[in-house]
Amino acid sequence: MEALSTILMALFFGLSSPTQATNSPGLEAYAGKDLRKFDERALEEFRKKFEDLTGDKPEIKEWRSWEPWWVKPFTSGDAAWLLVEAYPGYAIPDVSGVQIHVFDKNWKRLAKHAFPTGYRRFLEAVDLNKDNPLKEDLLVATVRDQVRGALGKTRSGLPTSCANSMHFWETKS
Repeated sequence: MEALSTILMALFFGLSSPTQATNSPGLEAYAGKDLRKFDERALEEFRKKFEDLTGDKPEIKEWRSWEPWWVKPFTSGDAAWLLVEAYPGYAIPDVSGVQIHVFDKNWKRLAKHAFPTGYRRFLEAVDLNKDNPLKEDLLVATVRDQVRGALGKTRSGLPTSCANSMHFWETKS
């Protein structure tokens, strides 16, 4: 009887542990949140979770570091989640860029890509476009000229700004 009560107590305390209840295999707890608005403590927790998940150590430099922007569901092929990191471009002249991490439903990273979004362009937003002729989730970057010129404010992906166009979609082979 004493052994049975010990087992029941262990089960009770094990199942009711708050750390187990909130422990998730991936980054879904951050889905839909603007990670740029996190305070230093919350950002450090996110970076630790990301490092545990991928093995990547964050490269925190004073200049041109990737900054986590958001995590969102992403459906294309085996992909289920997308983490976007960005460097918006702070200097003039500068090159802004986006780094993406594509995960499957079990949070196994399928791909990691980094690419520039334009020389002398400030990155203003990165969004998912689900309503498009390709019927795929597309990544759309909105950029602004560092020096206002003929293009002014440009949204990549629109036919009128082909020079600044950039899309990412994954297709199943």
